[in-house]
Amino acid sequence: MNEKSTYSSVDEYISTFTPEIQEKLQTIRRVVREAAPAAKEKISYQHRGRQPCPAC
Repeated sequence: MNEKSTYSSVDEYISTFTPEIQEKLQTIRRVVREAAPAAKEKISYQHRGRQPCPAC
């Protein structure tokens, strides 16, 4: 993984991992999107995550 201290997007963060890990992270990302489609992705404290949907 790249030792960069800031990321402007989740895609940029995921791109710092090996292809094998990127595939796993994208799978997790897809599952979370399907389970919580209204949630918004964000980078916070330089960790990827999701904010709860406004109606939750």
